[in-house]
Amino acid sequence: MKKTVISLCIAAVLFISLAVTTTAADLTCEPLCQARSKNQIGAANSLEDKGDASIVMSIEQLVRQNTNFRIALWTGDLLQLTAMSIPAGSEIGMEQHKDEDQFIYVIEGHGTYYSGPKKDKMTYEQAIEPGSGVFVPKGKWHNITNDGSGPLKLFSVYAPPHHKHGTIHKTEADDVE
Repeated sequence: MKKTVISLCIAAVLFISLAVTTTAADLTCEPLCQARSKNQIGAANSLEDKGDASIVMSIEQLVRQNTNFRIALWTGDLLQLTAMSIPAGSEIGMEQHKDEDQFIYVIEGHGTYYSGPKKDKMTYEQAIEPGSGVFVPKGKWHNITNDGSGPLKLFSVYAPPHHKHGTIHKTEADDVE
């Protein structure tokens, strides 16, 4: 079971990284793709949890349009995708996930990632910017601060899911799970 979860995480990270760096000019569309209705495309790219559906979405577009501190975009049994918008001068907040590994990918903005073995002992510090991928093993204390003048936009993949299906935290203060 653990190997399956790890394999799913690795596959998701590779897929998401590829999807974020792929541009419209790199893609071609088969006739079936061209026949999709605008409603189907709009639903895939709306800011809501798509649940357990098999779906293709523009993660970069959704992350850029998100203004919520955190919103779940897809929650399955073993994996979850969330988007975050961290205001200038703010932070995610010191946290530790006892049961989940986490992958964070920065789309927009600049900040600093901190991690360590104890809440009051950060032993790793690294600047992050668009294109930075951060791997957070379960049990590590960590935080991300927004050091820029605009919002820090990122997405996070948890395995297994960390937040409830449909989670929306409009502000950091709403994060009381």
